Amino acid sequence: MELIDIYDKDRNKTGKVIDRFKDELEVGEFALVVGTLLINSQKQLLISKRSMKKASYPGYWEFIGGASTTGENSKDAIIREVEEEIGIKLKIEDGVFVKSIKTDHLHKDLWAFKLDINLNELHLDEKEVERVKWESIDNVIKLRENGEMIESCMVTKEEYETSLKKLNIK
Repeated sequence: MELIDIYDKDRNKTGKVIDRFKDELEVGEFALVVGTLLINSQKQLLISKRSMKKASYPGYWEFIGGASTTGENSKDAIIREVEEEIGIKLKIEDGVFVKSIKTDHLHKDLWAFKLDINLNELHLDEKEVERVKWESIDNVIKLRENGEMIESCMVTKEEYETSLKKLNIK
């Protein structure tokens, strides 16, 4: 069971809590989800391939992220998700907020962090992540265009460039 807070269209908590895996969102209800651009000094993005055991989008590439649980804000959620999925403890003060978008039932926040790490040092949660790799923004866009990457919290080239500047990656 994973309990999540429900928000209204204006991102106000409604006071309602549901089981993410059992209950359905009703009309006008929204959940909060997060994603992260992990960017290294070579300006590459870390992307993860979803486990084939996942109920939705098994085997698709994505930016690491997930749903905010009850009581979490966007910052708390992104720190927890990255640690759970790849075993890295980020510091929120090292990250920058990229954007927030709203879909039919989701408020989605995208964050960016500079991360220089050898992929062999990561501890992947096999229930969540099949594998990870570093990719250029151009290859990430190609994966999306080829239908191999989840659209959720997708970043534009302009947003990527802005993130590089904010993270002081030259």
